This record gives sequence, structure tokens and C-alpha cells, in this order.
Amino acid sequence: MNGLRLLGFAALCCLLQACSSGPRQIPADHPIIGVWEYESDGQTWSREFTINGNCILIGPDGKTWWVYPYRPVNDSFVYVISDKGDKMPHEIISDGRLLVEKGNIATKKQSKAQQSRD
Repeated sequence: MNGLRLLGFAALCCLLQACSSGPRQIPADHPIIGVWEYESDGQTWSREFTINGNCILIGPDGKTWWVYPYRPVNDSFVYVISDKGDKMPHEIISDGRLLVEKGNIATKKQSKAQQSRD
């Protein structure tokens, strides 16, 4: 009987871990990974998508406005999940740019390694 309880407890822990809203490891080659810049009201903003599953919004002053987890749906679409649970859609469109929350269009910044190869 104790074995069944332990097994049930282990299954519950696994289920809770799978439903966790904490950061997850994202494949390093996922197209969303990197820094995306866009203009809003004449100022440059950026969103950095990390391999640990965070999206970081950086304002024109260089300050971090927020850090929210994101969840890939596929190679071209992710949801950024706000602290209130809102799902903010981000889609890589056919020309390779990023549609941010169905509003602004962002371009991906080249990494320093990519810049040195060009």
C-alpha cells in the first residue's frame, strides 16, 4: 500500500513539474532565440529570447522593463506569458522578421559572431 502511495505521489510531482510556468530549456537553434529590435513611438525597443525560456523587454533607455517566460508553439510562433497569465503572440513572418503582439515588426540583431563572419 505504501508503494502505491509513493507511486501516486511521484506521478503527481511529475504532473506538477510538467505544468510549471517556470522557464524551460529551449533548443539553441530555435529561430526565436536572440535579440529582436523594433521602433515604437520613434524609440528603439528590444526583446531578447533566451534558451532558458525567458523573453526580456528592454526599453530605449537600456533598462529591463520585464522578464516573462515564453512557450514555443512551433518554429515560427511563440507565446510570451505575462505575470497576469496573458498570452502575447509573437510570430516570425515569411520574410524572417518578427510580428510582436500583432503590432510592431522587429528585426533580428546579428550576434557578434555573425557580424565578424560578414
